[in-house]
Amino acid sequence: MLAGGLDDPEERRPLHLESVPLRPVGMTQTQIPTPEPLAYSITSACLALGLPRTTIFKLIDSKALPSFKEGRRRLIPVEGLRAYVESKLREG
Repeated sequence: MLAGGLDDPEERRPLHLESVPLRPVGMTQTQIPTPEPLAYSITSACLALGLPRTTIFKLIDSKALPSFKEGRRRLIPVEGLRAYVESKLREG
């Protein structure tokens, strides 16, 4: 057996996921904040409300759901989504 060769037990150790850093060394989860979104894309709004794209666009066209454009993207403010859900809850 040669030191550092293929027969070296140190070389044959399996890689454990615990030894792979998932974030920069020295940083904890609390130091990497995940900001809450202020607006959702159409796709994200569909997922959040559980509605199809056509319904989301109909709600935007009817002004039941506010939206704005940023470049080519259409975004829906979080407050607009919450207001829509609250209005639906009031309707019963």
